[in-house]
Amino acid sequence: MDDLLVLPLYPQYSFTTTRSSMTVLLRELPRRLPGAKIRTIRNWPTEAKYVAATVETIRKGRAAMAAMGAPDPHVLFS
Repeated sequence: MDDLLVLPLYPQYSFTTTRSSMTVLLRELPRRLPGAKIRTIRNWPTEAKYVAATVETIRKGRAAMAAMGAPDPHVLFS
């Protein structure tokens, strides 16, 4: 028997990504790994290390823009 931990590489839950991926996985898993147990981490946008890494990336980007003389940029998440 196999135990699987499924962690999507996109932190937020999305109907078009997380759900569709999980639908395929749950459909195929019994055929490919009969008896496998699955644990899932469906989303993790508030995980402290993820948030810190995102903040650091934004800070570096803003600093690079400022070094090129760009005015204070706005950050838009979508």
